[in-house]
Amino acid sequence: MALARFHEIGTIDLPAIIDYILRETNAKKVFFVGHNQGMTDLFVLLSAKPRYNRKLQHAVGLASIAYLGTTENRVVRRAAELTDKLYATLRALNIHELKPTPDIVRLLSGTVCASDMNELCVEMMRGFLGTTVDRSRNLLPNIVDDLLTSVSTRQLIHVGQLMQTKRFQQFDYRNYMLNTQKYGQAKPPEYNLSRVLLPVSLFHGTNDFITSTKVKLN
Repeated sequence: MALARFHEIGTIDLPAIIDYILRETNAKKVFFVGHNQGMTDLFVLLSAKPRYNRKLQHAVGLASIAYLGTTENRVVRRAAELTDKLYATLRALNIHELKPTPDIVRLLSGTVCASDMNELCVEMMRGFLGTTVDRSRNLLPNIVDDLLTSVSTRQLIHVGQLMQTKRFQQFDYRNYMLNTQKYGQAKPPEYNLSRVLLPVSLFHGTNDFITSTKVKLN
């Protein structure tokens, strides 16, 4: 079974969590703090179910992601260019989840990143996280251990599509019939961020290689 994707987290899991908190605490509204994809989930929720604006007091986003077409990370951009080929390959092989084995995790976090080979680990992580890793070398084993978790293959493809199209849109099946069947149109619809009505505070690090402040909304 494939792991949850940010669309499902935003439309199914997150509203259930919010409703549970409100029900158990008798509060009228809750504050939301999201890191990275956490804010993506919230944007999806409010786009699909704008009534949840009334259930939230304020949202705080840390390194939030939605529009990824302006990312300056060359490694990530190059990977995004291969999205369609990767999608076709994964479908042909019927692979729905990428899950590093415990041996691989131990090798990278406990051996490569915690030994004299630390410089190699720094170079690998710098390509994804930027130069900030130079100031966190002693934390690299923990960072790698946290990053190497299971991920839905369609989640990866969806993120790649966001980078390719520079649109914050639903998943593109790359098939006219499938898109039409799912969305009622040939192309996947964009998430409507005009439905995000609650106060939102966004925090962004200048060395962030994935998110960017260059996005301009109409």
